[in-house]
Amino acid sequence: MTITKLAGTKFRLSSELDDSNESVISVSDSAITTAQFPQAGTGAQARSVESKLRETVSVKDFGAVGDGVADDTAAIQAAIDYAATFATAIGQTVSFPRGDYRYTALTVSTGHVKLKGDGDARLIKIATTGDGLTIKSTGSRIYGVKVSGLVFSSASAGVSGRLIYIENVGQVVIEDIVITNFPAAGYRGVELYNASQTTFNAAIQNCVERGCYSRDCVDLYVLAGSRSDNNGSHGWEFDTCSGVYATDTTAYGYSGNGVRAVGTIGSPVIATAGNSFHFYKGCIADSSGSDNWVLSALRTSAVNGCWASTQKNATVDLNGFVVTGCVGVDLNSCIAANNNAIGLHITGDSNNIQVRGGRYDGNGKQTGSARREGVVLAANTSVIMDGVIMTDTQNVKTQQYGLRVQSSVTRLIISSCDMSGNVTYPYAFDAIPTNYMEANNYTAESVTVASANIVYLPNFGRVFNIRGTTNINALGNQWRGRQVTLVFDDVLSVADTVSLVLADNFTTTAGDTLTLISNGTNWYEMSRSVN
Repeated sequence: MTITKLAGTKFRLSSELDDSNESVISVSDSAITTAQFPQAGTGAQARSVESKLRETVSVKDFGAVGDGVADDTAAIQAAIDYAATFATAIGQTVSFPRGDYRYTALTVSTGHVKLKGDGDARLIKIATTGDGLTIKSTGSRIYGVKVSGLVFSSASAGVSGRLIYIENVGQVVIEDIVITNFPAAGYRGVELYNASQTTFNAAIQNCVERGCYSRDCVDLYVLAGSRSDNNGSHGWEFDTCSGVYATDTTAYGYSGNGVRAVGTIGSPVIATAGNSFHFYKGCIADSSGSDNWVLSALRTSAVNGCWASTQKNATVDLNGFVVTGCVGVDLNSCIAANNNAIGLHITGDSNNIQVRGGRYDGNGKQTGSARREGVVLAANTSVIMDGVIMTDTQNVKTQQYGLRVQSSVTRLIISSCDMSGNVTYPYAFDAIPTNYMEANNYTAESVTVASANIVYLPNFGRVFNIRGTTNINALGNQWRGRQVTLVFDDVLSVADTVSLVLADNFTTTAGDTLTLISNGTNWYEMSRSVN
């Protein structure tokens, strides 16, 4: 066998017996000349390194022990700083072999540094105050930092600070991260401030306070499988963020809100532009200590196929979804069931809210609550509803009304909705909205109405049987554009009056019909038929 020196640093290894089965070995110059890794920490000892930095360095190369006893802060920080010196757009990886690494505080302030756990690597924060891992630029924004495959926890319960804090960075990837309370809980899990294009995949559990809090961030991607459960305050909180994309995430068992997207409501009332373009798909908020979802001062956003159910405190009025001060928010095929009070509460001057499909049923579990409805629309809101189920199918019904419309609602367009099967009534209108249209809704109400001097028709429906012989002088429940057809079962007189404008008085027989339209004040005859 012969070894032939080729151009540069490559050697050719070939067999004298069969030159057709030859292979090539490439050897770098850096494999020849060696230096030493800088050493720190309990495990410090001389370790060689190639003259050109390897793609991956281990924290143990710099003196980290990972035995759950030694303080590895200095060694880990030395590894991070060393990698930062050589990091390029390709990235430089700092590896954490399996072990428990105790530390006080760590900082990444250079882009393209990657922290990667190999196996069961856990970072245990010793201090109960201050931040754990800080990824922050002290000057211009940095990019390309990645943290993956690591478990973060605390040696004892935190009283302040964050286990991971990210500020003034872009294109950060947080991947396969676990935050746990073993051996003890951190105060807050993850906090991001002024970050952009961040990709997030983590399980954050049992923090003393918030799970994940983001403020003034742009383009935050929360990937499928991420969790923020059993934290002491809110699960996922997005404060004045633009561009939030969350898919198949959970928030169970927290003390505050599960998902909380909030901004500043201006004057006049309008959601701030910085709190916009949120898209949630298949996300779950369950068993909260407060309202499951709070969307406040949010613009141009969509919640698709999401779930809101159950509160831990069964004696307080708490809701599934609360939409307040929002503009242009869609809720599509969402489910809010078994909440203490209301399934969906739209309030705070919210405008152009669309609710399409979904179920808001079985709510009102807090029996002493004054609000036990599927959906409530508050003053100065404008809403479009289509194909929404607001009923109660439980063996023991608790939801009093499917829909409640409070006074001064500015617009309601409702079609193909089901409000049947509730305890008290399908719906309750404190007042008819200024702009109101309805079509093809199901309430399970009788279409037969007793004749009276003033006939009050149900708020839903177009064709009604009028039974009885009492003469009619007026119709109540008018809104502009409403058209109804009255089918008479008996003989009576319908009078041409100021508010009931007919071609002339109408004396009916069984089977006669009268079609009327309202201008918001008076009813006008459109047609009649006589048997």
